[in-house]
Amino acid sequence: MKTLRILCTGDWHVDADNRNQKLKHSLDQIVDYLTNNKIDYFIHSGDMYDTPRMFKEGSGIELVFEYLRKISKLVKYMVITRGNAFHDAASSISLLHKIELNVLAFENPVILGFFKEKEEETN
Repeated sequence: MKTLRILCTGDWHVDADNRNQKLKHSLDQIVDYLTNNKIDYFIHSGDMYDTPRMFKEGSGIELVFEYLRKISKLVKYMVITRGNAFHDAASSISLLHKIELNVLAFENPVILGFFKEKEEETN
């Protein structure tokens, strides 16, 4: 029987009080874990940002893109949902699906269904 492995994270709060170095350390640990463990799905369950972000140098968005690209190469699919209105601004998440083909990003709450692939029969 094939086991489906899911890693769920959230509340990165990029740029929260300029703590991006601490966040970078945590993201390095996630990448290291994914590198050394077979994980099928990576889920970010909201609050990617601490306040509405503009795409500009020093905003923290570069950090998000850098690590989402790294993580997307280590999992089958990545699912990202928008957090509450106090943190993730409208339309701040939906464009993240353009990072890689296996990144699914949703502005609204979603219900996810994961299905395992049919196992090959052995004789």
